[in-house]
Formats: sequence, C-alpha cells, structure tokens
Amino acid sequence: MGRKKGKKRDTHAAQQVALTTTFDAAVLSEARVLQAQELEVLQAIFDRDLIQQSATPLYTYIFAIRLLCEAMPGSATTAEVLLHFDFTRAYPLKQPPNITVESKHGLSDTETLK
Repeated sequence: MGRKKGKKRDTHAAQQVALTTTFDAAVLSEARVLQAQELEVLQAIFDRDLIQQSATPLYTYIFAIRLLCEAMPGSATTAEVLLHFDFTRAYPLKQPPNITVESKHGLSDTETLK
C-alpha cells in the first residue's frame, strides 16, 4: 500500500515553490542547525520507531515515525501508522515540512484521513 496523502497541501505545488525559491546561505545554515536539533530530539523520543532515509537536494531530512495505537477507542485491536516527514531546505524558518500519513494495518482509508 502506498503513502496516503492525509490532510496536507498539494505536494507538487510545494515542490515547485521549493525549486523556484532561493534562500540566502545564512537562512539555510540556521535551518540546518534547527533541523538537526529537532531530529535529535525526535530520535530520543521515538528511538527505533523513527526511520531515517537519505536526503535529497530538495529535502534535507527525510524520515518516518511508526506509531502503534488502538484501531477503535476501547478496542483490543491495534493499528500501525507511519508519519512521513520531509524537511524542506528552509524548514522551520521559511518553509513548512511535507507530512504524509500511511496506514500500515488496522485503519481504513477514511480513518487514516481523520
């Protein structure tokens, strides 16, 4: 099953803005420092549930966080969801991250969108 879009803005539009927008070296340098700090904190919190992937020219950090939860409130059935994060070059100073939700098991597409 592929990634589910969930609630987020149009990825293609975000990529076009990121490609055509230029940022000065100071902004990009400060953004990289803040991103590294944020990733370090997330690694400490989520440990093995954080899966880091290779960077690209468009995204400095790409990673997913695996969450296990109850499929329905009060249910013994569990669900697994992956939250995919792509930190854009100027995140968090000038650009938002791209976030997608992928249901691994236990949730329908409708429940994943919620």
